[in-house]
Amino acid sequence: VSEFGETLVQTAPAKALLGDATALTGLARVTVYRWFAQPASRDVYARDDHDERARAFVAELRSAYVRYGDDSLAGRVVRALDDESPEFRALWAEHEVREKHPATKRFVHPEIGTFTLDCQTLLDTDTGQRLLVFTATPGTPDAEKLALLTVIGTQSFVETR
Repeated sequence: VSEFGETLVQTAPAKALLGDATALTGLARVTVYRWFAQPASRDVYARDDHDERARAFVAELRSAYVRYGDDSLAGRVVRALDDESPEFRALWAEHEVREKHPATKRFVHPEIGTFTLDCQTLLDTDTGQRLLVFTATPGTPDAEKLALLTVIGTQSFVETR
């Protein structure tokens, strides 16, 4: 998924895990924007990890902002969140910078529960495009849950009345 570029591509398993961001428009396509402006987007991550995720998103946004400047997409996101989110403003004021996501992330999926995936971030330093690759250790319950996620996709098995 591209955090700060104009192109956004997701595989079917990524859509099942993180939601279909390709259907979104404007700043809502940017993960860090959704994190602070649409807090329900946080539900894919384990609640105990929300503080760390918020800090990582803001620090990575600062890195993009410094690299691409105020007139970039990163600049637009910073201005919008500065207007919309006191939580963002407080974290932004800490001036933390990071280039990449933590290597391990815990996810919560409504059908398969909580599981942990390793995350590799591949960065094209010329364009700022990022490719996130999520994997699980073969033979573990996390690997079984990831395999199940690829089978069920975006289907919901919650009974509606």
